Amino acid sequence: MRYYTVKQTYYCPTNYGLYECRIENGKEVCKLVACVVKDSLASPL
Repeated sequence: MRYYTVKQTYYCPTNYGLYECRIENGKEVCKLVACVVKDSLASPL
């Protein structure tokens, strides 16, 4: 099962990134898919 979450990251100029995550062997594995501005997250994906 995949899900998306927003986390603070230094890789983005906006300081927030959208991550695609999944559970693998009981651990959360996430990869950065886009940089986002936290205030613009009102609309769902």
